[in-house]
Amino acid sequence: MSPTATAQPESARLLRIQALSTELDAQRQFVVDRGKTQETKASFVLVAVGLVAGISSPRLADSPFGAIGLLPIAIALVSATMAVLVLWPRWVKVVHAENLILKWVDSTETQEALEDYLLESKKDEIKSRDEKYEKSTPHLKWAFWLLLFSVAVPRWCSKR
Repeated sequence: MSPTATAQPESARLLRIQALSTELDAQRQFVVDRGKTQETKASFVLVAVGLVAGISSPRLADSPFGAIGLLPIAIALVSATMAVLVLWPRWVKVVHAENLILKWVDSTETQEALEDYLLESKKDEIKSRDEKYEKSTPHLKWAFWLLLFSVAVPRWCSKR
């Protein structure tokens, strides 16, 4: 086999790796943005819970329903708990810059090996972030539903 015949597949593979790496950069940005959106929504829920608790507290003393008057605040606090679970720091698998430099700056490995390593690292990071946000989504949905319920309960009780 000629040297160009063996170089061609490696070159074609390197081009594919670079194209995939570019796509994974876009995917990573999408996943990071999705996480920021989730965290913004969870922060909104926490602020809204503060408002619900602040508005509901003075009414507790005047509530003709007794302990049921605590219900909106209790539901709001559960909603806040769900929002905090979304915001709770979780570990995301990323390549640490120092380790990356130590491993590759003076490496005898090929450019293709480096690109391959970086591609795998990006894939692992995206997968880790996706898992984090998929686990948070149900908590966020519950936080919103409970927040709505905590606002609706006083209105429903006052009409009875």
